Amino acid sequence: MSQLDHFTQSGITAANQGNHQQAFDWFQQALQLDPRHSDALYGCCVALRALGRHGPVLGYANRLFQAGFAYTQDSQPQAALACFEKVIALKLESTQVYLNCGLLLRTLERHDEALACLEKACAMTPDDLNAARVRALLLQELTRHREALAAYQHAVDLEPDNFAANFNQYASYLALGEFEAGWEKFDWRWRNTPNRQLSPDFAKQFWIGQALTGKTIVLYAEHGQGDAIQFCRLAHAVAERGATVVLAVHPSLKTLLTGLPGAHQVIGQGETMPPYDYHCPLMSVPRVLGITLDTIPANLPYLHADPLKVQHWARQLGPRTGKLRVGLTWAGEARLGSDEVAMNRRRSIGFAQLAALLDLPGIEFYSVQKGGAAQNELTRSPQRHRVIDLSAGFNDFSDTAALLEHLDLLISVDTAVVHLAGALGKPVWLLNRFDTCWRWLLERSDTPWYPGVMRIFRQPTAGDWDSVVKDVRQALAALSATQPPSPV
Repeated sequence: MSQLDHFTQSGITAANQGNHQQAFDWFQQALQLDPRHSDALYGCCVALRALGRHGPVLGYANRLFQAGFAYTQDSQPQAALACFEKVIALKLESTQVYLNCGLLLRTLERHDEALACLEKACAMTPDDLNAARVRALLLQELTRHREALAAYQHAVDLEPDNFAANFNQYASYLALGEFEAGWEKFDWRWRNTPNRQLSPDFAKQFWIGQALTGKTIVLYAEHGQGDAIQFCRLAHAVAERGATVVLAVHPSLKTLLTGLPGAHQVIGQGETMPPYDYHCPLMSVPRVLGITLDTIPANLPYLHADPLKVQHWARQLGPRTGKLRVGLTWAGEARLGSDEVAMNRRRSIGFAQLAALLDLPGIEFYSVQKGGAAQNELTRSPQRHRVIDLSAGFNDFSDTAALLEHLDLLISVDTAVVHLAGALGKPVWLLNRFDTCWRWLLERSDTPWYPGVMRIFRQPTAGDWDSVVKDVRQALAALSATQPPSPV
């Protein structure tokens, strides 16, 4: 036992025996070794109360609160939570304490407990904007979107121009299929972070529906590569308005999207911008065009693999063996930002869990996974011999597209490759997290974005990949037994 643990345990023992001054002295010695030790700070408060010294209690409680804040800053959520919970145990509740607990419990993905804390914070101070906003965000993550919208509206009532309270509503509206309101809220993002990633003179005309006959317009990707693949289909609709469309995307998509219907020119972001009259981010085009749930352009396929690269993969794969060829992707790309990292963790599944599919007969499995950490899972797996890994040949998405042309099915978590398969018109099964992205709507096993080719397997509860894999295994076994593989 460490000296710190010895002092702390001695204080607890003394307190249990009713020796409160002795307990306080022991806890003081513990705090000399660790001034943020939550048990020692809490013990001091309890001992001082028992001794009738109520004045200093608030001082130690404040130190406990500050320790919780410091642990939060140090990215130690468990230690921070312990501090704030002890403040609550001292009957020194406050809106801020419950808000902090809610935020930490959300970080730890203990969502029901987090919501209970946030409900208390909002009840204590109904006009606290942060509490109202965080509660709304959590309701979104619990897919309780109607309640989330009501909570966001309360936050907007408190501060009408609050960016987060307005912008974050887009995900709920879109998940509910209410596209008009969703696209309008999504365009709030420009009030916070104007897009200047392509050119310093992007203050030039933003397209909001002006006539395009004889004009050149730049449509550009602003988020992930999957977003660009999903929304590049809209280039054709814009071109039909008489425009010359220049499409600016991540360099890894340039080769794939060259030749996209409606795109006169495809450039990689960072390349020299041609002269243009208007510009518009791809994900703002749906609002301008007035796209609704019933009018999503979904003529598949709208992307095509390079025939020469298809031939290359044919030589790499060799003749068919009579088995189904199934691709696997089990992890997304971790972007910067704590929320993005947490989301990527929730949407990804460990290869070990997905490996429960690998003993099914009549199937050849192929890795379509990129990313060092996720690929290392395959390399270290005792079942790695059951998966053919050709991902070293993926230089960009055009290479991945050419391989997908040889597969009968892709099984993947929610990452860019599912959009690629859908855009190519290839069968794809999406393994979807409980707090689904807005684009997959709610409680559906299909999607109007990729009709007829995508099937969605959803977590019944947060983190429950076992149920998803069980359902996929059953469906895959049935498919293997009834569907012959595609011809070469």
